[in-house]
Amino acid sequence: MKQLMAAALIATMATNTLADESVKLRLTLAPGAESVGDQVDYATTVQFWGSSEIVSVDAEGVDAAIKLLERREDVENAERTREMSFPDPQPRFEPMSTQTTASDLEGDYNDPLYDDQYFWASFDANHKGASSVAKAVANAQPYDPMVIAVIDSGFHDIDSFDWKGGYNFLDDSNDTGGLPIGPEFITSESDGCDAQHGQQVASVLGGAQNDGAGNTGVLADARFYGVRALDCIGSGTTFEVEQSIRWAIGQNLTHPDTGDAIPPIPEIPDLINISISAPFVSECPSGLQDAINDANAKGVVITVGSGNNSGVPASDTALANCNGVLAVGATIEDGSPANFTTRGPELAFSAAGVNVPVFSERGSTYIDGTSFSSPLSAAIIGNLWQDIPALTSSELKSLAVSAVNVPDTFDPELGAGILDAAKLQKEAVDLLDPPDFELRHPLQGNCGAKKMLGFLDPEGNEYTTMREVKINADLNGDYAVIFETDESMSLSSAATKVVKASQQTRVPIRNWNPAKEYGIQKCTETDGTGCDSDALIPLDMEGVELTCPIG
Repeated sequence: MKQLMAAALIATMATNTLADESVKLRLTLAPGAESVGDQVDYATTVQFWGSSEIVSVDAEGVDAAIKLLERREDVENAERTREMSFPDPQPRFEPMSTQTTASDLEGDYNDPLYDDQYFWASFDANHKGASSVAKAVANAQPYDPMVIAVIDSGFHDIDSFDWKGGYNFLDDSNDTGGLPIGPEFITSESDGCDAQHGQQVASVLGGAQNDGAGNTGVLADARFYGVRALDCIGSGTTFEVEQSIRWAIGQNLTHPDTGDAIPPIPEIPDLINISISAPFVSECPSGLQDAINDANAKGVVITVGSGNNSGVPASDTALANCNGVLAVGATIEDGSPANFTTRGPELAFSAAGVNVPVFSERGSTYIDGTSFSSPLSAAIIGNLWQDIPALTSSELKSLAVSAVNVPDTFDPELGAGILDAAKLQKEAVDLLDPPDFELRHPLQGNCGAKKMLGFLDPEGNEYTTMREVKINADLNGDYAVIFETDESMSLSSAATKVVKASQQTRVPIRNWNPAKEYGIQKCTETDGTGCDSDALIPLDMEGVELTCPIG
């Protein structure tokens, strides 16, 4: 009786509400369930996908409709779909003046926009927003080229990019230049669809190298699949993004019009980039989170732009607030935050997102947005992964969060730091073949340690003099002896004296003097005699890093 009364109330509301004041709900159906929209009078089927269904309900009665639907045995979950889009700001069309010059960039590329890719320069005091991409690309060997899915809109058939395939999950065939749901995912401005975003994102990932056109992509050998989740004006919902993820990871889907099985993606991607977002969404939609969880279970790394709404925190922005993704913020050339970037503790790290050279069928341009910080980060991760395919997705994500630079211009609300491609390579090599001795901060890797130390030690006295030597070598009963020395790094030097000896795997040093030289050696005695060699192994540390690993 209560359900009948609620249904009657919803129906009454619907008669007094304009048709465009409706809300779409995503239903997760029980196995073997039929279309729910065909069985009730307060919900209308929009699309039936077999295991899920999109229904339209009256906006004023949406909460009551959800409660009614979730009481049904054939409905496992009902939730609103949320509008998603690729966010502003728009292309700037003219480059800003930059501090980076052609001489700052390693590599010899004839792509006309290469010299403007300041983030390819090596990080240093003059390039605080750089990610050392050129150095890492030069050092990498693509033993196992990446497979990458780009979930977006505006994919083009151009000479500078090779799409291996894709699928379109948004039916905008009634719009000029739009497409029906199906395997056709390429659009063109000449056909009336002027979306450029997906192709521009893809150009950062893997635009052709040395073809004399546009920018220089990072992963020239990767295989790319375009998954269209937005229409020609960059609008879609969380459901299309969810379905796009599910298709990309090889799940079985049913076409909503024909009921036939959708042809699966030919190969499961290593990486998925999603440069679209939904602000004012306080919790990651459950269907979307489930799809992300399934992708993670298959070992797929997902990078997302945090969003371009500086007034909306990442906690209220999907996909940044979803678990299991690497949310990326945007910085400018000097390493400071872009004024538009979404911020919050949900961010993993940041990368260049202002004045980024891109290429599409419209040609070359310069563009801003976390939409481009995300594919740059995905490409940096892919550059390492294709070189060392034995790394797991969890290892890669943890390495990426620690392989960052934290210049004095950086905002900690943008994650752990600015992702550095060369540092990522080094940390991966150290993980697989660690050095015998490592110098680090004793709280490195502890989330919140930097803020805690800032509170306990505002002057930075203790913070700057704390160090820890990590012993990876097998000492076999001997001692790791730490010496203060000079540039000779020799036991024979009169300046060499013992600081500490230990057989532990972690050796804390409280009063480390950065003005001094330190070395280490394996010795039989605590006084520094009976050492394996007269030559000391230098202990140096480029900077104290306190970052949070992501599993």
